[in-house]
Amino acid sequence: MTYIKLNEQNQTIEHPPINKDNICNYNVATDLLEVDGYVNIEQSLIDLFNQGKGKIENNTIIDISQTSEYIAEQEVKAKAIQDAKTITKRQLLFWLFLNKNIKEANILTAISTIEDVNNRYLGEISYNGTNNFQYGNPFVSVIGQALGLTTQDLIKCFDEAINL
Repeated sequence: MTYIKLNEQNQTIEHPPINKDNICNYNVATDLLEVDGYVNIEQSLIDLFNQGKGKIENNTIIDISQTSEYIAEQEVKAKAIQDAKTITKRQLLFWLFLNKNIKEANILTAISTIEDVNNRYLGEISYNGTNNFQYGNPFVSVIGQALGLTTQDLIKCFDEAINL
């Protein structure tokens, strides 16, 4: 257990000073700590708060890591990070060949088999008209599916191809 001061409005914690007004035993004199607004909190809750998984509420720290709001927020953050990943056409082709034995000819065949003429043309433009691919681009998902790649395959591709 550790004494800290909790600020619910600002969502901050404050540790007591090591020596207050030359009173050497301030950190062990719990009555002085409590008079000054410090509360005794388990270290695990402090760690949870420092990791962004805890919230100050009613003069204690509560675990929010399993709340639907926290989970949704983390999913949005993860998607934004993933969507921002960009790889070059060379990196994409290397990864597809090395990991899935998919060649550029397979990609071109997949595009040519798109039934809708407009979507096929957009696919051709999307593939031939760029040297960079961004994970969040809908074309990446469409062609990925046409090549038999799962969402996990695409995530792995963008995570690993960046190093090729």
